[in-house]
Amino acid sequence: TLWLKNASLVGDLYIGRVIDRVDLTPTNITSTVSVANLTILTGGYLFIGPAVTLTLSSSSTIGTSTGTAYLDVDGIFAVTSTFSVPTKLELQISPTDFSGVTDLTIDAAGTLNLEENATSTSAWSLNTLTVNGFLTHKSNSSTVLHAINISANTITVGSGGFVSTTGKGFAGGATTSNGSGPGSGV
Repeated sequence: TLWLKNASLVGDLYIGRVIDRVDLTPTNITSTVSVANLTILTGGYLFIGPAVTLTLSSSSTIGTSTGTAYLDVDGIFAVTSTFSVPTKLELQISPTDFSGVTDLTIDAAGTLNLEENATSTSAWSLNTLTVNGFLTHKSNSSTVLHAINISANTITVGSGGFVSTTGKGFAGGATTSNGSGPGSGV
């Protein structure tokens, strides 16, 4: 469910709840929009499609409810230079789609799931990266498409934060055959 409050101005965007994450149908944004505040309710799933820009104004906030909410960006997510992935939000995005960010914080219980970063010729350049939640990347299969490739002046991993790519590498092979990726199985 999508509600845009005060559509004639830069308003607030509310994404309603999806009942079952397993069979998740996202709310799609198919045209460029600017909002002051973005709220994704527990179980809500917002997809920003290719060639679409969602701009959050300088005073904007992203809010979630008590449970996990999902934001998947294939377009452009234009935010201020200082941005926090809030608690209970799972954000899936390519660094090239994360417009304007130089100082990034992943709040406790927030997740940043990077995609398509392995195909970049250079690291995602940040001034500061603070990980109090979870930093990972999408799973790879037979080729490397997704990676954590970040360069920052300051990187801080808080006591509750972690960076992990466990289970996100190449697809394995059957018992008697090699899996995908360079090298052979043992």
